[in-house]
Amino acid sequence: QAALTRPNILWITAEDMSPTLGCYGDAYAITPNIDRLSRRATRYDNAFAASPVCSPSRSVLITGMYNVSTGTNQMRSGFPLPEGVKGCPSYLRSAGYFTTNNVKTDYNTSDSGRLIEESWHESSAKAHWRRPISRVAELWTAVGLFNLLLFIPMLWILPPLSDGRRSLWFYFDGGDVPSYSPHIWSTLAILGLVVIGVALLWMSALPDFAMIRDHAQDGWKKRWATRLARGWIGSSAQWNMQKHRLGILGAFYFMMLIFVHFLISVDFLITLVPGWIDALFPITHAANGLQAGVATVMLTIWALYKFGGYKDYIEFDQIWGLGKLLFALSLLWFWFWFSSFNIFWYGKKPEEQAIIELLMSGPYRWAFFGVFFFSFLFPMWTMMWNPLRRSTWGPPIIAASVLIGTFLDRIRLYVSAYSIDGIGNPAINKHVVVEIPETIYPSLADIFIMLGALGGMVFIFLMATRLIPIVNIWEQRELKLYEIHKTFHRTVVKVLGKPE
Repeated sequence: QAALTRPNILWITAEDMSPTLGCYGDAYAITPNIDRLSRRATRYDNAFAASPVCSPSRSVLITGMYNVSTGTNQMRSGFPLPEGVKGCPSYLRSAGYFTTNNVKTDYNTSDSGRLIEESWHESSAKAHWRRPISRVAELWTAVGLFNLLLFIPMLWILPPLSDGRRSLWFYFDGGDVPSYSPHIWSTLAILGLVVIGVALLWMSALPDFAMIRDHAQDGWKKRWATRLARGWIGSSAQWNMQKHRLGILGAFYFMMLIFVHFLISVDFLITLVPGWIDALFPITHAANGLQAGVATVMLTIWALYKFGGYKDYIEFDQIWGLGKLLFALSLLWFWFWFSSFNIFWYGKKPEEQAIIELLMSGPYRWAFFGVFFFSFLFPMWTMMWNPLRRSTWGPPIIAASVLIGTFLDRIRLYVSAYSIDGIGNPAINKHVVVEIPETIYPSLADIFIMLGALGGMVFIFLMATRLIPIVNIWEQRELKLYEIHKTFHRTVVKVLGKPE
């Protein structure tokens, strides 16, 4: 009850100014909002700064103590604060408040880092809650459990290094590493990616699990939420822990994602095609994966916006923001492709010309032109069209185009690579593609397997939403503390307490 009745506190500080405000009688200052605030508040007419310089004054404001008692009177002081001195917002944090600061933190002491850490949940020019789409993206990490069961058995079907192909691993006729080194490391990398992804989802959902534990009716959901909440009560220490763990897990997830793409693209794609040497391709593979990931999140939030009843949480801003990111990644696709193509085109070596024929101009040129159109041309030209770009239906269409392009790209790359004669046969030349294989089209069984994989991923995603809210509840409650709606000319706009 106390948490519901205690006031919100907004502290606005303006520095390097005298009382040149209308409410203080200044004839030239036009400050209607501050003047209106002063009429409803207490105005101090005999108040003075403790120091005439910005940073020493800031140390007074954050500690509530005079400069001469803390050693911060001199500009650019490097003295530590006396033992036990804390920032005023830290006491509000201990009382259960969420504290945020935009943005200055030059407190004129060597203990500025400690003050920031203890005082603020968020402190930056971009300090804000994560957008409503964050949980959607995190829920897709749960699909990694399905991919784990799907892809790892497929990896171990592929031949070991004993077939004589060149690879990252120093294997020469039973050399220093196991012949199944690519399979071992790729399996461990995929497993690590899935574990980190699930941990990231669980850490983000901790406050929501606690809410379900405390408010849901008795049943399986309440029992599972009780186990997963792990004693969460929302203390300042727990919020601080969650913030840092989310940052660490997010960074490790991104690094592991790049690592997985690197291993798969090298060990199970490049090395299978004799003569394919391209140091840029692994990051190209990863960038294409990120492009498809953004497109997947885009289509998911659009479905929630259009059919799921989440228009109060997912708005045009989220769709538009992801659309810009998708546009940038589409341009990046062209840059990566063109950079690699230049090497092969101007190199003119027989093995390089064979790579161009295999992947671009030969049996899979239909797939290449499809990729070029759906992953680059269509997103680029449509995002230039204002009515489509500035709409809630345009960016999802571009996202669907990107997913089609990515699907064709993986067919172009992996089907052609796995069609090369000599995979698993050490007697076949592994330095140049001797014969370009014919096009292999999917059989009916292949089509059903692909549809089943897609359906399985969607099923796992929907099952995860049965337990975990698809929109982050605690972040939405935090958002409500920082927004108001007010009239602006002939419309009503949302005003945020922190800049996006």
